[in-house]
Amino acid sequence: MTKLNNLDYFSMGIERYQKGKYQGAIKNFTQAIELNPNYAIAYNMRGMAREEMGDYQGAIDDCSQSIELDPNDAIPYACRGKIQYRLKEYKGAIDDLSKAITLNPNDALVYSLRGMARSDMGDYQGVIDDYTQAIKLNPSYADAYNNRGDARHQLGDYQGAIEDYTQAIKLNPNYAIAYNNRGYVRDKMGDKQGAIEDYTQAIKLNPNYVVAYKNRGYARHQLGDYQGAIDNYTKAIKLNPKDADAYNMRGLAREEMGDYIGSTKDYNQASKLRG
Repeated sequence: MTKLNNLDYFSMGIERYQKGKYQGAIKNFTQAIELNPNYAIAYNMRGMAREEMGDYQGAIDDCSQSIELDPNDAIPYACRGKIQYRLKEYKGAIDDLSKAITLNPNDALVYSLRGMARSDMGDYQGVIDDYTQAIKLNPSYADAYNNRGDARHQLGDYQGAIEDYTQAIKLNPNYAIAYNNRGYVRDKMGDKQGAIEDYTQAIKLNPNYVVAYKNRGYARHQLGDYQGAIDNYTKAIKLNPKDADAYNMRGLAREEMGDYIGSTKDYNQASKLRG
């Protein structure tokens, strides 16, 4: 019987990882490391498998060991940065992702990940810069357009946001979130009918999209279509019976229609859910 070497175990681990058999992959990568304690990529891959299993600290430890063994490899920095982002350690995530970008400035996904971390830190100009670079590297990156649109929205550049959401939709016509986001900005710009059309398309693509129902309800409310607003809020409540905002907004619409008993019930339910 042929004795397996570290490359054999590593290959077995890769195959198992690709099949979603993460526990088996961890075992194989560990076997490869035991045979070659300086096997940097095996540490990195074991870290990725551990991340999939929810062992974030173990994943960080493995990525860190991979970096120690090969400090010029961008991949373990990117992997550790992604894990730190999941743990809401945004500063550490940005530092690691920035290092990965320095080592490999041609990975659109890493720019996107750093953009996400910067967004959570409130650095919206940094977000725009990252997604702009991601788009340069991958012009078909629909998520990058959508996320850059979010940052432009936050900075008050509504027209720029709409252009980004529109491009995201062109690249992915089934992008319900981008339709909802564009509708929200159109609503802010006073284009209530355009907003309703976008919310409607988002709902067609995702019939369980609670936020889109609430947003469409609000737009209809603003147009004086109180019954249409109530219908939308009611649908949102059916999908999420614990949505206090939906009850409160439905209460407002019912009050506008003179249904004071119904509105009071909705206000009370909203208060109860909010504690």
